[in-house]
Amino acid sequence: AVPEIVNGKIHGHKRQADGLVAMSSLKDESLRRLADDFQTEYVELSSSNQNLQAVAAQIRQLRASALEMRMERIENNRFAWFLASGLLCLFVSLWLMPMRSVHPNH
Repeated sequence: AVPEIVNGKIHGHKRQADGLVAMSSLKDESLRRLADDFQTEYVELSSSNQNLQAVAAQIRQLRASALEMRMERIENNRFAWFLASGLLCLFVSLWLMPMRSVHPNH
């Protein structure tokens, strides 16, 4: 049964249009297709929590990959600042360098 929650407290169960208590269920095939679309593994949990370790391993893997992406993004940002400052110094030095004449002095 689907609980009716009002202001964070359970107040009975949700009802369908015909007055019967609304029941929820998992659509196993839909969840498998969704997992395939996101290129991840579908793990079915039962009331005995047999596959809970597999789910925990996937969560750890997701956290690690998110941290790696964040660290890579920071490194790239730092590299860009050094490159930009180096190019700025190069252009300023070229602009400040005195122009030399093409003809040699006699």
